[in-house]
Amino acid sequence: MIEIPEQLRGRAVVDLWPTTGELLGMGRNQTYAAAKAGEIPTFRVGVRWKVPTAKLLDLLGLSDQTPAA
Repeated sequence: MIEIPEQLRGRAVVDLWPTTGELLGMGRNQTYAAAKAGEIPTFRVGVRWKVPTAKLLDLLGLSDQTPAA
């Protein structure tokens, strides 16, 4: 079984950058471009871009696992 990254444990949402981008192996500009293109599911909270942890786990191929608290 693949270990869930520590940055995702017990969190419902994470920042688009740097957390999501780094976990996906993307640079900052590439991460924001992918979000704007709809390749990374996001929503805005003020000026911050957020990513639901469950959707990020899907992108990472870890959707069968639940983040532990």
